[in-house]
Amino acid sequence: MIGSSQWDSMLMYMRMMLEGYRGRFAFRSRITHSLRVTKWAQRIWNQDGQGADREVLLAASILHAIGYPAKNGEDHGELGAVYAEQYLRNEGYGEAFTSKVCDLIRNHSRKEFLKRPEEAGDRLTPELRILMEADLMDECGPVAVVFDCMAEAGEKEQSFEKTYRRICKNAPVFLECNWMRSSSARTYWEERQRLLRDYLEAYEGELFLQEKMPEEFEKAADYMIRT
Repeated sequence: MIGSSQWDSMLMYMRMMLEGYRGRFAFRSRITHSLRVTKWAQRIWNQDGQGADREVLLAASILHAIGYPAKNGEDHGELGAVYAEQYLRNEGYGEAFTSKVCDLIRNHSRKEFLKRPEEAGDRLTPELRILMEADLMDECGPVAVVFDCMAEAGEKEQSFEKTYRRICKNAPVFLECNWMRSSSARTYWEERQRLLRDYLEAYEGELFLQEKMPEEFEKAADYMIRT
């Protein structure tokens, strides 16, 4: 059984590996992403964790993104598995535990396993299923909306309408599918889909995008927008 000091050490290692890495968006921290994914994994495991090793799952959740600082086109899952193996061996974790954690990290981006589980076969273990679900759950729903708003803030030209269009452009990826296999994860996903649909409907309404202005105001309004 992993003790609290070992979990603390694992979290510190993850933080060290990802400190300073932001990727394309300066506001997007892979450290806090990893922590949220771990919390999602724990939440899903609490309800649908039958047959899943909790310690393997949580260790892989904490370490799944440590390969992101990869360079020269390296796969972050593959590189992350290499780093995780080095860390776990150095810390004295057993061979079986280390192998399982590294397999999860190596394969966590293969989300097609959730879409077509029959093709994944035995590779889609209960732990991998939950890790991939938890990874997808992060940055969806409310967080996805804020993500698009923060990303839009970095653009040269900004407006409420332009931000609305950005959210609408990215929304179908989330709204038109539900690959979750765990019952609780499917429910969480559906809740966030409803929230996003309701939000976009309300946002569109407050921007009056589907309502024409009185004809006598249109020319003046067009002039104001252009100037």
